[in-house]
Amino acid sequence: MFNLHFKQFKALENSPNGEVNGETIFLYFQDDKEIWAEYSGGDIKEGRLNGLKTAENGFEIKYSHVNVSGEKKEGIAQTQVSFSRDGKIILNEFWQWTTGDKSSGTSTLIEL
Repeated sequence: MFNLHFKQFKALENSPNGEVNGETIFLYFQDDKEIWAEYSGGDIKEGRLNGLKTAENGFEIKYSHVNVSGEKKEGIAQTQVSFSRDGKIILNEFWQWTTGDKSSGTSTLIEL
């Protein structure tokens, strides 16, 4: 069971075709099954995501951001939730761009 409400995350790793990096900070919110977040930093000027909890340890999102080059990017992701040894939430994301080259990748975020 997880609750993301008012939790901050940063990227530990990302595929080369992704734009999120260790300077990107996510602020998540959760109300029952509804999940949303705002993110910025690094190569991201401003971003938002929203989605739904789909399993005890997972959720689906759609994300949209504007990067520092002024490009709008959008995508979807399946996220699996796990916990570090010290109890921090880890988000393992399997994502795909729905704009541009429509490539896919993986990323891992950790609670700050």
